[in-house]
Amino acid sequence: MNESDVNGRTPLMYAVSSGWQHVVEFLLERGVDSSSVDNRHTTALMQACSLGLPTIVRLLLDSTVDVDDVCMVYRSFALIFCYAWRQYKLVLCE
Repeated sequence: MNESDVNGRTPLMYAVSSGWQHVVEFLLERGVDSSSVDNRHTTALMQACSLGLPTIVRLLLDSTVDVDDVCMVYRSFALIFCYAWRQYKLVLCE
């Protein structure tokens, strides 16, 4: 389940970008690597932040995701993705 395609995207990343919360939960429960990065060094958490998916963000934060990972393309942390994509409600979530 940690296999990636030619762009470095994993099943978890596809589930996140599609907003499939139940699939994200399923994959996380089975121990997928939530800190995997694609070819642009973007993580599933960064994708969830940029899409404004608070429930998925929380699921990822509760897993072993590395919140300090930096996207090499945008030179940003996941929290900056929330702000840059105007997902202010995610910046303030508990």
